[in-house]
Amino acid sequence: MKKNYRQQIESPISSMGYPHPTPIPKMMKKLKLQSNSSALLYIQILKITVFVTLYFIVSMFSLSAQTSRKNSGADGLLSRSAIKKLNLLIALCSLCFPTMLKAQFYTPDSTSLYVGDKVPENFYTTKYKLFDLKSKAESISDLNADHDKLIVLDFWANWCKPCLYYLMKMDSISKELDPSKVKIIPVTYQSSKDLIKIAERFAWNYRSITEDTVLAKMFPHQSLPHMIWIYKGKVVAKPKSDYVSKENIALILHEDMPKMVQNNAIKAIDPNKSLFTVNNGKADLLVDQKGFKMAGFVDQYFTVPLTIHRGRDSMLIYSINNPLDQLIYQAFHQDVFQLFDITSAFQWNVLPSTLQKQSFNEPVPSYQGDYAQDLKVKDWMLHNYYSYALQLPASYTDADARHLLQRRLQKAILAHFGLEVELIRGPRKRYAALQRLKPLSVVEQLLQQPLSAKQSADSVQAKVAFFDQPHFQLFVSAPLRNMKQLKLNENAVINETDIPNDFMASFAFPKSMRKATELQSVQQELKRYGMKIVIMDRKVPMLRVSQVKKINR
Repeated sequence: MKKNYRQQIESPISSMGYPHPTPIPKMMKKLKLQSNSSALLYIQILKITVFVTLYFIVSMFSLSAQTSRKNSGADGLLSRSAIKKLNLLIALCSLCFPTMLKAQFYTPDSTSLYVGDKVPENFYTTKYKLFDLKSKAESISDLNADHDKLIVLDFWANWCKPCLYYLMKMDSISKELDPSKVKIIPVTYQSSKDLIKIAERFAWNYRSITEDTVLAKMFPHQSLPHMIWIYKGKVVAKPKSDYVSKENIALILHEDMPKMVQNNAIKAIDPNKSLFTVNNGKADLLVDQKGFKMAGFVDQYFTVPLTIHRGRDSMLIYSINNPLDQLIYQAFHQDVFQLFDITSAFQWNVLPSTLQKQSFNEPVPSYQGDYAQDLKVKDWMLHNYYSYALQLPASYTDADARHLLQRRLQKAILAHFGLEVELIRGPRKRYAALQRLKPLSVVEQLLQQPLSAKQSADSVQAKVAFFDQPHFQLFVSAPLRNMKQLKLNENAVINETDIPNDFMASFAFPKSMRKATELQSVQQELKRYGMKIVIMDRKVPMLRVSQVKKINR
């Protein structure tokens, strides 16, 4: 058992079907898992199939938190698109699993430290809780004895498989390092109790700082793993974890900076202040008109998908650091056919040079410390990432704000990129939609009835997020796959009830419902909750992007 687990960690994505030595490649690259969960709420609208969910329950611990970003797509071009599509769904699943949201991430403030900053004395004098990952002994100590050493802080968590991979890598490297010159210190918000199983499996020769709230504030970050290198009282680097090597450590000790790509996307936009200004995402503006701003790459700020923030007197709808296809899709995704994701939502009638600037053609980070390749990624981001923000009165509904954003975005994209974006009637689809038989308030009341204290052997009852997997939708979508007579193009069911996907619902269904072969048996059970399945056959909406003029950019 121990050996198998160790083998999994040695190849951080082995469980996803990627062989070693391809540690953490495309999958990890596309996974922007901000722990700032409010920035991700918009994603809850997607419905994930049973197979995907069960797959991700396993995968969650494979990819836990090394971030990168998005999925993407265009018809016919996408050898990578399946992976990128999968990555968005992994990110969505993170909303459903509390283990992904436990980490203590902090917003940068005036006390935050960056490369070149001198660390304060309390960095060395603070008494930290320590847990020995070899002996499992607990202790309390400071870092006073380590003033002149190269200190490598490695922020991690027990559920983050890439973290374990790099801890294993450093454990191997540390055997060749002089402990009087280098000190590797894992740092986690978790307690020693949470780390016992890891200690038993690996017996690494580290003492990890536990229950941390000091260092995570001093060196804020939004993903794991995250490294900070400190030498002679100064922050000398915040490298991506794959740059940890004995060669790079030796160069630092000789005060010769190695070629490393820094992990500096750690700042968070403050939606209560004017965006794209000094100290709040300063960036070059393409548009600044009637409350709408569109900007280029926002350096040092992490990616944020479309988010609606409501203040006292106004609201802000914004998206930070995404390629153009991402920005478009985020603005229109509620109007596009629900079972389309970004890999299938677009029809592209554009020049090849325009396609090269979309997310499905973004270069992939090396995840092996390849400086040249990682520089290509950074350069691509610099020239092809964009952001937008629309400030509106608080009286606007979310739907009205999105529609106004769409119009402003369409106008800006036409003017600055020569692209016309429009919703069109796409391919014909035959699919199942869940609809209400009764008013919304009545259906919600039926879904909130207390569960029975006793559960019969032939039924399943649960209280979960409405349309969560593998719960409520399992009993609705699974039987439809048995009903070949319906001739459906899509296995998943669309939610047309107006009930939010995250609405906490209670239900009780017979186990036999999942194996039903007649639609009537499903309808009978849904009727108890004021709902029904309707078979739809129509042309579904999608996005078309057309090149109407060539603009060099």
